[in-house]
Amino acid sequence: MKNKINNFNGIYGEFNSDTLSEYFYSEMLETRSRTFTWSIKCHIHSRLYQLFIINKSGGILTSSIGKFDLFAPSILWIPPSHVHGFEWNPDVSGRIITISETTINTIIGTTTGLSLQLSELFVISRFRNREDVSSLNRIIEKMDDELFSNLLGREEMVNFLKGQLIIQLSRIINDENNIKIEESNPGLKHFAAFNSTIGKLQFGEKSVEEVASELQISPGHLNRICHEFAAKSASELIRDSIIEKAKRLLRHTSYSISEIAFSLNLDDPAYFSRLFKKSTGSSPREFRNNIG
Repeated sequence: MKNKINNFNGIYGEFNSDTLSEYFYSEMLETRSRTFTWSIKCHIHSRLYQLFIINKSGGILTSSIGKFDLFAPSILWIPPSHVHGFEWNPDVSGRIITISETTINTIIGTTTGLSLQLSELFVISRFRNREDVSSLNRIIEKMDDELFSNLLGREEMVNFLKGQLIIQLSRIINDENNIKIEESNPGLKHFAAFNSTIGKLQFGEKSVEEVASELQISPGHLNRICHEFAAKSASELIRDSIIEKAKRLLRHTSYSISEIAFSLNLDDPAYFSRLFKKSTGSSPREFRNNIG
């Protein structure tokens, strides 16, 4: 594919969305598709997974290796940095679940098998168990009921259902006859590997040159790939990854600003505060005070 491929931070059409570490977005497939007159241009999400459940009608999936017909019932799983675009039928109906890498990593923990399984792009359209699609729809319906309720323990139940959804999907992928779609674009493969690498880094732990060497490409080539798919340099994306970790610590712990700086391998809390404000527009303290 030679045409420019947009990289959306949030759902399709949202370049500047602040996808929080626990980002989870559920919508009807037909709602967003209708907004774009059923045509979704090829794009990627470098930090988001997406689950498509097609309950009625279908469309055409375009990936970097070709086109695939989608018929109901079907399940489509798209990991970060995989190219995808659609031409949907106007009568299509289903669900789209968009989930951040952090949420997925929290759910699967250290289960290597699940991690490897969910890193692949899959289309599942032939089912030995006819209840597979229904089981996912039921979990999503329960999740919707909880989200719009004021029941005790609502947040805990929603988190439980997120985990149930991902585990059930993993079982379906493992059990059913499926089509595994490999991305053939070398740039996308390197970009996906780069994102996976920097998600584990602390500040200053590795230079751009060291990361590029691990990927077996030159620093210049790595920067070109990052600009192509994220409109940022490799160093900017590494910085953004560190800032996301800082946000999570500010949001979910009572650590002091200094403790958070030290945990990110930043020995100067004042420098950390300046870096955070430059990236987010607010100081770490202001960010924490505005939560909730």
